[in-house]
Amino acid sequence: MITFDWETWASFDVLGACTPRGVCVAFYDGESAPQIYHRNDFSRWYGALECALAGIVGNQTIGLDWRVSLREALRQGKRYAVHLRRLIFKAYAENRVIDTQVAAMLGSIQLGEPMSKSGREGAKLGGFSLADSCKRYLGRIVTGKTGPDAYRMRYHEFDDVPIEHWPAEAVDYPKRDTIDAYDLIVALRERYGVQPGEYRNVRAAFALQLMESWGVRTDPEYTLRLKRHLMVEISKAKAEIRKTNGWIRDDDSQDRKAMHARVEQAWQAIDHEPERKEVTPKNAAKGHTQGAITTERPVLQSLIDQSPPGSLPDLQLWIDIGRMKTDLSTFIGPVECGAVLPVNARWNVLVESERLSCRGPNLTNQPTHSHGGMAIRPCFVARSGWAFASADLQTAELRGLSQVNYSWFGHSIMRDTLIEEHNAKQRGEPALDLHAKFACRILNVDEATGLRMVLEGHPAMMAKPFGGRDIAKKCNFGLAGYMWPRRFALTCIREKFDLTMGGKLGTDPVAVAEWLRGAWLDMWLEMPAFFARNTEMINAGGGRYTSVTSWSADGDGMVRGNVKLTDLCNHWFQNIVARIIKEALWQVAWECYNDEASALWGCRPVIAPHDEIVVEAPLHRAGPAADRLAAVLVARASGVASDVPWAADPALALAWYKGAKEVRNDQGELTIWNP
Repeated sequence: MITFDWETWASFDVLGACTPRGVCVAFYDGESAPQIYHRNDFSRWYGALECALAGIVGNQTIGLDWRVSLREALRQGKRYAVHLRRLIFKAYAENRVIDTQVAAMLGSIQLGEPMSKSGREGAKLGGFSLADSCKRYLGRIVTGKTGPDAYRMRYHEFDDVPIEHWPAEAVDYPKRDTIDAYDLIVALRERYGVQPGEYRNVRAAFALQLMESWGVRTDPEYTLRLKRHLMVEISKAKAEIRKTNGWIRDDDSQDRKAMHARVEQAWQAIDHEPERKEVTPKNAAKGHTQGAITTERPVLQSLIDQSPPGSLPDLQLWIDIGRMKTDLSTFIGPVECGAVLPVNARWNVLVESERLSCRGPNLTNQPTHSHGGMAIRPCFVARSGWAFASADLQTAELRGLSQVNYSWFGHSIMRDTLIEEHNAKQRGEPALDLHAKFACRILNVDEATGLRMVLEGHPAMMAKPFGGRDIAKKCNFGLAGYMWPRRFALTCIREKFDLTMGGKLGTDPVAVAEWLRGAWLDMWLEMPAFFARNTEMINAGGGRYTSVTSWSADGDGMVRGNVKLTDLCNHWFQNIVARIIKEALWQVAWECYNDEASALWGCRPVIAPHDEIVVEAPLHRAGPAADRLAAVLVARASGVASDVPWAADPALALAWYKGAKEVRNDQGELTIWNP
């Protein structure tokens, strides 16, 4: 095994290029002294990397080191980069690459530790940097990472300086990193061994690094219109609060004392003590025995949910203002830059359920709400001469749930419905999907009538929003995670989703939610057993939390500790879909970068939400790329969960739309969908 590590420019030398310029690279084999080469000493470091790639190679976040290697190889000529790229992909395919960060994260998930280090409990554990992991697993304090004079941030000073003229500390630092990485790999292997799911996550991490490097562009005109709209709506909402309740001043600032009095009054109106912040020692010394009233959005939403409908319009407006401000700061800021430079979002390969996550901006969880008919997603557009080829798995999580239930109990009504739908489509006949089938129960019609309503677009069935199928969809996805009626009703109210169909199902949302849950459990007969089995697991684990091995047909299911009941119910199907997306993303990256015979050759993955992959494809061959993308998704899904049929919808668009549709011409070729 060999570890290697690049030191690079601290700031990227080319605007919009996510891969930094390399300066030097060090290698360590665990026996002889580490070797270090300047990037200008190309033949030696390139040869050392070729030798390393013949065996096992590892490092912390090694995908970034591969990107730097490829960039520096490309400076010497395309043939060197192509050769190196093929060696890298081959090593990944043969499970000969180790990423210490992935291994440490899987270890924490196995122990049930919080992955978010921003919370109080997570902060106690530290993060997953090389220094954090060395401290935890080796008892070693890594120095030289921070501080104004840290060489880690100064290697640009040695860009064209031969290594023999460097200060000793600048030479030693990269060598120590390779030793630390090597020792950390040994310690992690001794502690955990090769963990279930490790290699697929290491491969996915590399695919995400390539995706991060390519980035995605944005539409400046659309983004500016959306930004202006949000700013106007914020001003309107503040004016409405000022007019009716007076705790927004004329200069648009917040009168906190008046707002706290308003919130306290609202809590008292429902006979509740207001939620307060903890009393700090400083405030206690001043005689303040009560903490300030909490006005955070989740607390205010809870207050609104418990109050009579429509009684707190000013607080609801304040929550809406907060949501719009979040969209402005979290999304619009980075999106504006994408008009000039690629938006290189930072992808994280792992959270507790094995899903992906993303920041700067978050491309896995884009806001689903719109503002005046405009949404965040369409800000992202394909480059000139390219198109977004996308494919998303149909009802992916419910198919994963069907697989788990069939494996556990030997039967699943959901699975039977999916098979019926699949077989009908194979024959070229219409059929009810999972949502329409349950909608028949909601509307109290037989399935033949329900199918006719679907085909005719009958408003009671197909109206958007709040038709029978929309309500069924909300139930299918919401109730599968063990959400109880009251919480389900309050969630729908919060999202402004009318669960009552305009009063046709009843006037009390909670009572309607109770009826819907009963009908849902009666429809999908496997679900009571599913919930009972999960409850038994929790009880066996002590009554609050348990440790589980994710469902897997091949024994490679990730282990997750300290799971509570609702998370456990969600985990089974979320994990299946996460695994499918990661394996598909790796296959797509392989074909994009290595397989000249593939329709994906030369395309670039850009976005990977939880059940979808979007690639940027040259416009003249984007249709075959989207079809191939859908085929990869279905093939990988069938390999992971083979007892249920899978389907993926390919689409082409010039911007990123949640509702992009499959459109074909008379020759059956996929064409651009125009919203």
